[in-house]
Amino acid sequence: MHIATPAHDRPLVIPQSMWLVAISAILVLGGLWAFGGLPAHDPDDLSTSLRGTAGTWYHVYFTRPHQQEQPSDRVAGLDSVIISDLQHAQKEIVIACFDLDLRTVTDALKAAKRRSVDVRLVVDDQNLEKPLTAWMIGELQRASIPVTFDHRRAFMHNKFIVLDEQIVWTGSANLTINDTFRNNNNMLRISSRDLAANYLAKFAALFAGQGGPGHPVALLHPRLRFGQAAVENAFAPDDPITDEIVTRIKAAHHSIDLLAFTFTSQPIAQALIDAQRRKVRIRGVLESYNAHAAVSTLDQLKYVKVDMQLDGNCYNMHDKVMVLDGTVVITGSFNWTAAAQRQNDENVLMIEDGGVAQEYTREFERIYAQAKHPDRC
Repeated sequence: MHIATPAHDRPLVIPQSMWLVAISAILVLGGLWAFGGLPAHDPDDLSTSLRGTAGTWYHVYFTRPHQQEQPSDRVAGLDSVIISDLQHAQKEIVIACFDLDLRTVTDALKAAKRRSVDVRLVVDDQNLEKPLTAWMIGELQRASIPVTFDHRRAFMHNKFIVLDEQIVWTGSANLTINDTFRNNNNMLRISSRDLAANYLAKFAALFAGQGGPGHPVALLHPRLRFGQAAVENAFAPDDPITDEIVTRIKAAHHSIDLLAFTFTSQPIAQALIDAQRRKVRIRGVLESYNAHAAVSTLDQLKYVKVDMQLDGNCYNMHDKVMVLDGTVVITGSFNWTAAAQRQNDENVLMIEDGGVAQEYTREFERIYAQAKHPDRC
């Protein structure tokens, strides 16, 4: 179990269900060792549903999707570590999430409300068409938890949580069964009052119904440092995230690895083509469901011999990640589209840290290998 406690942070308590899964796995692996049949095993696998590790200032988690997923597989997933934090929140929980249908999270939020924690949510109303989402949101409202709905045609596409003005969770995962147990996703957990202040400022605007263009939020701490690590925090449509991604691609010298759920941005595609021409090694995996849309950049990139693969997940590869030169990571809710930049509400972190980049590179290699040898669905 490679879960360290960030400095100046309360312990991250692992739920009993995760320990039971881990202990069972150790016993099974011990038996395999004895008989010389040990399979390839990642030491950071926390369960059959989740991989995670920690540095001095962050925790990072990657889902391990179940192919042909069944309800019995839904144990010790990403929701378990998030719920651990929800259970220990003392004053405030705010959540901005495009979609929510996890019973475990709904119950944890209602329990927090009962112990007088201030719980508030912003969700996109388009998912209320799904019965399970509508039911879970209704339960929260019946528990007197305030929920603001984004009624715009564009998406309130964020996936972030802030607890007690200190702990920030952000990444690509919605609080749903699909994103927890079926889809490839990543989430970062960071303890920082300055970073939390950024997300709280954005949440306040969203909760007041001021999402989308025309309601920019001035961040107090757009650039942060954690020891030697540098982090840039940005929100769309307020900040020119596309331009910043292009700038960082132009600065890459050796390699760019990317995971994209949806990729239609011409500026980002052209920057990658230019990088390919100056001999930067580029590898990418695109979600197969979106890859052949009329405005997808797949054919454009493959035409100039960029190594682009279609994902091998039987469900969805939902990450939105770029790793540059093995030292910089860009991740968050931001798909590489014009709508994400101009219309949706999105957030990203751009992280300069070799340790974080190493973890995301490991995840990229796993997804890339699966894309080269996809599962039979």
